[in-house]
Amino acid sequence: MRPILVIHCFANQCRRWQFNWQPEISVQDILAQLDEPVAYVAVARFGIRVSSEDLLQPGDRLELLGPLLLDPKTSRKERVRQARARRRAQHHEPAPKTLMEQQSRA
Repeated sequence: MRPILVIHCFANQCRRWQFNWQPEISVQDILAQLDEPVAYVAVARFGIRVSSEDLLQPGDRLELLGPLLLDPKTSRKERVRQARARRRAQHHEPAPKTLMEQQSRA
């Protein structure tokens, strides 16, 4: 029987546990067997969120999900801003004027 893997990664450190599969074993049963307390926000099976009552199959991989360190929307806006600045620098284009600059010159 293939084992059940539990993975928790946070701040460039990953922990990994391996448990033998048993019939009718749930996510909650596996989490109760962890040898140390682990802080997590949610649990996923192969990247899809699961509840603590869900039953597991042989070979399942559970991921203990931590809190988001960065807001994805804010992070994406910042990456776009940096990419646009790099493109402007490559083409020697001046940065676009802010609305206040446009209004003060009008």
